[in-house]
Amino acid sequence: MSYSIFRVQGIKTTGDLRGIGKHNADRVSYTNHDIDRTKSSENIELVKCEDTYLKRFNEITSEMKIDHEKRMKSMRFDRRKSFDQAINSAKNDVACEFLFTSDEEFFQSKSKVEIEAWAKQSLEFLEKDIGITKDKVIHAAVHMDERTPHLHVVAVPLIKAYDGRRKADIWQISRKKFIETKEDLANLQDRYHQRMNEHGYKLERGTSKDVKHATVQGFKEQTKYHENKAVQALMKADHAKKIANKLVADVQKVPKLDKIPVHQEIVWERQVFKKVEKSTGRVILEPKDYQAIKTLAKASDVLKTQNKKLIGDNDLLNKDKINLKEKVDYLTKENQQLKIENQELKMENEFLKKTLERVKEFYKEKLPQLANVVGYMKAIVLDKMGAKLLKRHFVDDSERNGVQKFFSDKQKEIEQQKKEKSLKMKFKKRDRDYGMER
Repeated sequence: MSYSIFRVQGIKTTGDLRGIGKHNADRVSYTNHDIDRTKSSENIELVKCEDTYLKRFNEITSEMKIDHEKRMKSMRFDRRKSFDQAINSAKNDVACEFLFTSDEEFFQSKSKVEIEAWAKQSLEFLEKDIGITKDKVIHAAVHMDERTPHLHVVAVPLIKAYDGRRKADIWQISRKKFIETKEDLANLQDRYHQRMNEHGYKLERGTSKDVKHATVQGFKEQTKYHENKAVQALMKADHAKKIANKLVADVQKVPKLDKIPVHQEIVWERQVFKKVEKSTGRVILEPKDYQAIKTLAKASDVLKTQNKKLIGDNDLLNKDKINLKEKVDYLTKENQQLKIENQELKMENEFLKKTLERVKEFYKEKLPQLANVVGYMKAIVLDKMGAKLLKRHFVDDSERNGVQKFFSDKQKEIEQQKKEKSLKMKFKKRDRDYGMER
């Protein structure tokens, strides 16, 4: 009997989301070897993503972004964060991947129409039982181009819920609001199994040991995989070489077939008045000649087997060659795109630098302290980025004076925090001592 399988995995940052979107659009993976791109046209899209995953994510979270920007206006300047910085630095995931599947046997007996019906029922489970509605789904597709078809859903667990710190309902991206604990996930997996059986599929409850989870592997795992393949290939080649050398040595000992004497087998038959010779149709060979022919026959069988195996290996090598070419083409294209983006960023950076210099020059007499402010702002940005404040980041002494002011203010803030912490400790001690006296 087949299994019902449902899993969920978090997507930590918008950068990770962008990578998953690119993978699902291009259907290229160098760690998941099960993808057959010749079948990618058969994939079934239940919720289409017309543009990039990031653009769709921004559409879904637009109200949350507006609320965030309003709140930032009332924050102290050096504590402000952009919406992207806020969600990427938070502990919560920015989105989730939901995977629904079964085993190969389940899908083998089903047409594409039947698989699409199963996928729609699984997507309905996401909405009705988990609570993530279709308008929060970035993309939902059945991947028919992998060894085992599966429904892959990328969604944003966005909800407006009460926040204890702010004492109000606010927009939140939180998987825990939908699936709080591992026990809740296990309960949902039980419920998914129940829902599928209600639709008449007769499935068993899936467990992690029953299926192969095609996750993206790390670089070290890739390296180990290819090293093992290389060692196996060398061992096979060495074994084949030994067999071939032995066969060659045996064959060289065998005389040429036309030099082997062959005699017709003749027997005498007793007839009424005399004995007559009669051929049996068989031939007589010397023992050593018989062994020589046996060696040739054995060599022929072995070589046929080896030849068939080599043809198979050659087919695999040709497929690997095609895959490597696709990989090289893909990386070349991506490298070219990155070069273009890098050039555009350089031009943009140069433009911004020149614009800033012109602004400073224009306001030089009207606002002498502008360069100090610019230096101060640069220091804040670099500090937020976790970058070192280097001399080359600041064009003149006026900007460097702004940096000194930043360091001074930062030191004052640290000292103030220490004082506040010290006072809190003092009050705690006093309250504790007061309690003991009582």
